[in-house]
Amino acid sequence: MKKITFMLILIGAIGLFFMEPVYAGILWKYDLYSAKRAAKQATKPVMIDFYTDWCGWCTKLDNETYDNSQVQNLARKFICVKIDGDKQKNLVRQYRVTGYPAIFFLDNNGNVVKKIPGFVDANTLTPIMKSVLKSIKPSVPVKSRSKKKPSVLNTIMKRIMPSKTDSKSAKTERFTLSGILEGKRGKQAIINDNVVGVGGTVDGATVDSISGNSVILNCKGRKIRLDL
Repeated sequence: MKKITFMLILIGAIGLFFMEPVYAGILWKYDLYSAKRAAKQATKPVMIDFYTDWCGWCTKLDNETYDNSQVQNLARKFICVKIDGDKQKNLVRQYRVTGYPAIFFLDNNGNVVKKIPGFVDANTLTPIMKSVLKSIKPSVPVKSRSKKKPSVLNTIMKRIMPSKTDSKSAKTERFTLSGILEGKRGKQAIINDNVVGVGGTVDGATVDSISGNSVILNCKGRKIRLDL
């Protein structure tokens, strides 16, 4: 019986160790990277609380402001993260924190939309939280965006005007490769019923190379490939 009781206590202690810390009814994260990632996935804004262990106003913020039921209800619509300024000085420099406590609000893309320096009571914080929520529009997933339909005019113009591919195809169709010969003069190609070698010209195009079953022509600076 004692062994079972001990195991239950041990399992409970391990569970508490791995749970996200909850303080004053708010679920806090302590890693900004994971908070931003969660915010992007959930399309929620981020609320960052910069604090230190020696800051008396930080303790007052925890015990009074964050203990308010309205603040707690609004906090559920945010990804909340606490940052210890003494331990994460890189973030203090990044966000230019000049004193404690400091509350930052980020949109779900990680951009700062509001900053509150110093202590605030619940009556001051709640309207600010509501304002942040109202100002941030949830991002639209790429899959849900409707594709823009081409206009009738564009459809008609595509039918009338040849595209770049059509132009290239038209130039290729000017030349017909009907064979490749190998003799004492090297490889020669039969193009438009003319036998030409490398460097020769046919109907305004120069033969750049002959290899295998293909020929490369240079027609006014444009390369054209002909295949048997």
